[in-house]
Parts: sequence; structure tokens; C-alpha cells
Amino acid sequence: YIAYDLLDSQHGGGCIAIHRKNWPALTPVEYDYHDPQQEWYAGPKRSRAFYVTEPYFDEGAGNISMVSLTTPVLDATNNFIGVAGVDLALDRIREMVRTVRLAEGGRGGTNEFAFLVSRTGKIIAHPKEELMLRKGNAGADLTSRPGGQLVAAQSEGFTTTVIDGERRRIYWATSPVSGLKIVLNISEDEILVPVRQLTLRSGLAGVAGLLLLVLLVTAIARRFSRPLLVLTGTAAAIEQGKFREEMLGDLPEHRDEMGE
Repeated sequence: YIAYDLLDSQHGGGCIAIHRKNWPALTPVEYDYHDPQQEWYAGPKRSRAFYVTEPYFDEGAGNISMVSLTTPVLDATNNFIGVAGVDLALDRIREMVRTVRLAEGGRGGTNEFAFLVSRTGKIIAHPKEELMLRKGNAGADLTSRPGGQLVAAQSEGFTTTVIDGERRRIYWATSPVSGLKIVLNISEDEILVPVRQLTLRSGLAGVAGLLLLVLLVTAIARRFSRPLLVLTGTAAAIEQGKFREEMLGDLPEHRDEMGE
């Protein structure tokens, strides 16, 4: 749709819209969209930038949850002409959010899942249908969820919480364009598995290195102690009058102090 600032529904042509229910015919817009309460129009007019409305339930027309994506229309001298936009059903967004659920199983049924929160802190996409925006329900408040108060207070970060006796970590970030907040809830065990594996590999490598060092030191010690043992045995044989030249082995051939 495109809505012009200097026209209205009373004079015709104020808002040209194409709606799924009337396609391919145009859909008349019979209310005054200049009303400041009409966020899809007032938002981009005020900000002079691309704008994403708060999610809402379009009752009567589409009977679906949606957001409006709108942008101001300006002339060559930056004067405001109107607003162009499109309404996007939240079903699409919810499907994209659901794809973040990577791992199935665990005590909670899902080790990892994501959900989407509006600028006002309402849950608009979540694996649990009862928490989402729908007809007659604006969506659960973010602060009602474990760790939700901290998530609501900061634009991004992470925290830990306990859900059904399981330690979990919550990570979140806010889109700079839409102001929507994406929240990732993941089992702490899921995160620590790679850490534990790395610790185990490091421990095994340390033990193997220590064993190799012991073997190396032992081999070197034997190499240097063998001539001493030979000399000691030979000295004892001389003292007892039992010396034989072969007792020295190849020691006399060594060009070092032991050989001398």
C-alpha cells in the first residue's frame, strides 16, 4: 500500500492498497490513517526512516497476527509525501524462529530454542503457542518468563537460570532496525559439552606427555648410569680377584671420562 499525506479516504485515492482477500482488485481504506494512533503511518512520518510496527492481530481483515513494514516517501527536496509499506504475517517469522530449535531431547524436550519479543516486551513467537500473540491475547509478558526481567532491562547479554531443575543459559540481542529482541534459551549442559570434551582431551594430552617424559628421562638415566654400574661391578671383581677384561664390555672404547 501507499498512503498520501495530503489526501484522505474521504476524497478518494488517499491510500492505495492491495489485500489478499480482494486480489487483484484494490482494497479501499476507509479510516483516517493520519490519526497518530495509526503506528504504521505515524512511525515512519515521525522518524523519516524505515519502520517496523509493534505486532498486532488483524481482526476482521486477515484475522492473522502481523507486523507492518513501512517507509517514508520523500520528494527530491526531502519533503514528506506519504508512506509506502507492506504487512507481513507473523507465521513466516515464527517459522524462521522455530528453525533455531536445533537439538531435540533432554528433560525439557528441547535442549535449545529461540523466541521473539516485541519492543514493548510481549512474546510474539515462541515454541509454546499459548505464550504467543493471537486473537484476544497480546502475548505473554517477557518478564513473566525465567530470567525475563534481566532480558527486558538490557538490549543484549546473557544470564543463567534454572527451569524445571535444569540449569539453562539465556542469550539475547536486539535488532537495531526493528527493535525486536531475539532470545536463545539453551541447556547449560549443551554448552558445556564442548568444554568438557576439550578438558578431557587436554587432560589426556597432559597425561600422555607426562608418561612420555617419564619414559624419556628413564631411558636417558639408564644410558648414563650403565657405565657406572659396569665400573662398579668391575671394581668389585678386582677386589675379589675375579676380574676379567670382558667385564668392561665396550666401555674402554668410549671417548669420554668413563672410557678413560
